[in-house]
Amino acid sequence: MSSGVYKQTLTPLNTFSTKGDTTLKRRDFIKTVGLGCLGCCCRPLSLSAQEPPPHPGTRSQGPTWLPSSNGKTYDSAVLMNRYDGLLESKRALYVTVFGESEIDGIMQEMRDSFESIIPDIPYIGRRNYHLQYLVPNAEDIAEYLVADKYGMTAASFGKLRWEHTYEEIMTMPEDLRSNIGRSTFGLLSLLKMRWVAYRSQNSPHEDDSVCYFLPADGDAYDWGMDYTQCCTNILAQQYDAADLMTNLICNYDYIPGEAFNIGYFRTQTVAEGADTCDLRWKWGKEVTIPE
Repeated sequence: MSSGVYKQTLTPLNTFSTKGDTTLKRRDFIKTVGLGCLGCCCRPLSLSAQEPPPHPGTRSQGPTWLPSSNGKTYDSAVLMNRYDGLLESKRALYVTVFGESEIDGIMQEMRDSFESIIPDIPYIGRRNYHLQYLVPNAEDIAEYLVADKYGMTAASFGKLRWEHTYEEIMTMPEDLRSNIGRSTFGLLSLLKMRWVAYRSQNSPHEDDSVCYFLPADGDAYDWGMDYTQCCTNILAQQYDAADLMTNLICNYDYIPGEAFNIGYFRTQTVAEGADTCDLRWKWGKEVTIPE
């Protein structure tokens, strides 16, 4: 890989800083992340510690991806522009496994792998709540396909990626994480999730995620979402990466569950062959993270 790829200028996500006059930024960040880190397979774009600057095809408030000329897939140039902006941070993670002698070649393979699967990423529209998970999850799938060739199991790859994401989120100040957690149980958040569920059930895209909102049951949970279809799982099945779903992608949801004290739990997932992913949240409930 040419060295120029790694000379991208990255913009750290620092809007949660409490220094200086950042009241508005802090409030916007809590709202954006608090509402965006719920649902299925949490590793939304807004939580990336090294998210690249905005580029054509995206908006600052939520993911928007331009379709390709056929209107049925996403524009490869837009997604690759985002991916190239993250290469430096990805390299820093994977070099800890593969070493300096192999890392550049492996990073090139991972980049090529992601580019090759872009046409198969389920098209769920230009602007969709689930895009914030689908895009980074597709990157994980592409990178895992390469890592598997070099001897990494789904369990070891999942552990590496999960722990890295967990550590990123836990760098947020504790009071901010608490505020984010509380916001996810507020009226606006619950109204948004009802709307997300309604739109998913009436989506014109056959591979879109489909979910159903559940209000508090009065005891076990404060609210929930039942997913009967997962767009990421559709992509994973196509690439025979079901083990990555169960070892990593489905388990991303436990990170905000613990970090934001929102008590995430479930008993089953579509990726494991169940009819439904029964996702539940309970404020203050202890989160049991799968080993």
